[in-house]
Amino acid sequence: ISALGVLVYGNLGPQLTLPALILAAATVLAVGAHLIVTWRENLALLVDSQRLSLTDPLTGLGNRRRLMGDLRLACKKATHPQEPWGLVLYDLDGFKLYNDTFGHPAGDTLLVRLSERLKSTVEPYGTAYRMGGDEFCVLYDRSQADGETLVHASVAALSENGPGFFITASHGIVRIPEELSDPASIMQLADQRLYRCKEEVAAGHTSAHLSMRATGGLLAASSLLGPGGRRRSGDAHDGENALPLGERYGGPLAGTAPEQSASDRRVRRQQPL
Repeated sequence: ISALGVLVYGNLGPQLTLPALILAAATVLAVGAHLIVTWRENLALLVDSQRLSLTDPLTGLGNRRRLMGDLRLACKKATHPQEPWGLVLYDLDGFKLYNDTFGHPAGDTLLVRLSERLKSTVEPYGTAYRMGGDEFCVLYDRSQADGETLVHASVAALSENGPGFFITASHGIVRIPEELSDPASIMQLADQRLYRCKEEVAAGHTSAHLSMRATGGLLAASSLLGPGGRRRSGDAHDGENALPLGERYGGPLAGTAPEQSASDRRVRRQQPL
């Protein structure tokens, strides 16, 4: 536009009147302002599009794409011994029956409610994601929060019961970088441990998280996280390494029941935190 104005003025400049010059300048300014506004609007649309591509539309949590990006960054940070990370994959138990019983709109409402609880539980120690369906994930900084305690509180946040339904969650956890430091391998191992946990529950083992929910453990577990994400003093297992690696509980809500049966102890020996 500026070049065209210079060209016109160079050929016709002596013949142009002052009002014509003012009108031409105003036109150029108006066109320039319109271009700036259009550019800003396009930029805002691009930013919004990028945000939506990383967000689960139902719950507002980060989606799988967002998780994989954050996980890659966490793996890079976790090369330093003082910056260990952890990933926990969750899958709801009892959600299919809830959906079939009460309908998909009610199921969506439940997912939103549980996701809000999960998000508020893990912040500011980590980030919650929805992987799709009834599967969630938490990526957390292990230097800021005790993994075992965070899992207890997260499973409680994903649990709910009422007339005709009982919802809780199985989980699979991976420590970064002690166990793995490749994002794809981390997700695969977490998935394997998650479904091993679900198989134990389906096989009829009495897991500790059932005892906790039966005694109203939702509030109890949420209160486990003290300042800095650490377990409050006086709890059964203080610190992430309270149990030897091979003795760490692999199913939901470890160590919440003061006494456990032999089947409970079998469920505990699945995976480290």
